[in-house]
Amino acid sequence: MRGGRAVAGVIDGGAPRWYFRGSMRRLLPLLLAACLPVGVHAKDTAIQFAPPPFAMTNLVVNDALEGKGLDYMGLKGNGFDLKCGTYSQSSMDRYWDQGGFVRGAAFQLIYGTLDTGGSDRFSLFGEGFTLPLTWYYDPLSQDDDDNSLPIYIGVHGGMMLLSGRMSFETTVLDHYDSTGPPFYISYPVYRNVTDTLTLDMLQVQIGWHAGIQYGLNLGDQLKVIPYVNLSQDVYNLSNATESAIYSPIHSSTSTNLGVLPVAVAPGFDVVLRKIGLSLGAAYQSTSQAGGSMKQINLHFHWSRKFRSICGA
Repeated sequence: MRGGRAVAGVIDGGAPRWYFRGSMRRLLPLLLAACLPVGVHAKDTAIQFAPPPFAMTNLVVNDALEGKGLDYMGLKGNGFDLKCGTYSQSSMDRYWDQGGFVRGAAFQLIYGTLDTGGSDRFSLFGEGFTLPLTWYYDPLSQDDDDNSLPIYIGVHGGMMLLSGRMSFETTVLDHYDSTGPPFYISYPVYRNVTDTLTLDMLQVQIGWHAGIQYGLNLGDQLKVIPYVNLSQDVYNLSNATESAIYSPIHSSTSTNLGVLPVAVAPGFDVVLRKIGLSLGAAYQSTSQAGGSMKQINLHFHWSRKFRSICGA
């Protein structure tokens, strides 16, 4: 299948030796294709679409910040070229003088391609979600108008399902014919068809994240927040199934990829303080068994602040 073409056939046990050799030459590309995974490292690749936490702007005790956002993420590596659109929500609460909790959820639509090394690529589409829970501590901010320095750590879990198809030309057995008279020799007759190889991938990840954000006020209108986010998946379940319509290709593998290296994602946010709009970006590179996965994130967030009637 590396050349985008596979061959299938059936050998008649009573066929002459000269034909048997010719049929084996027809079957050789299929045998190689059936032993070849859809991507050299596809089944050993953890696909991560986890947007960084929302900007943790200043709050006082019993304040809450409700945020929503749209993210665009691009991911490349190990044959994958994926794009992801994400809708996310976040709720930040300050429970004591210098800290609190952030809860969130992100829902993703994914599309892209997988290069298997042949002339054609898989077209992929799917969906996923991520659920983070974060604790933060801010030693700098004393009220909701000064500079801030939230330090945070948390846990997250997520799941992603991708499906893909790739078409290729192949030759299948159509019927048997025979020669004669006077000599009757049975032989197979083949026909060319377009086969479809289907790939389904399910991945489940559980891990932790941590980081620091520095919120610097630039006048009454702007806050600039450079940050660095660290994350690591400690459990990665990857299940991949592939099958074809005509060709005898069917396999299913389930792998726990284990603990991945820590990923470092520097980024920034620019916050319009009066109206709660935020524009930002981040970059991340993760080392994996088959090579690095590089991800870029562009996001647009908006938020509203609430004051509890019991607040200070």
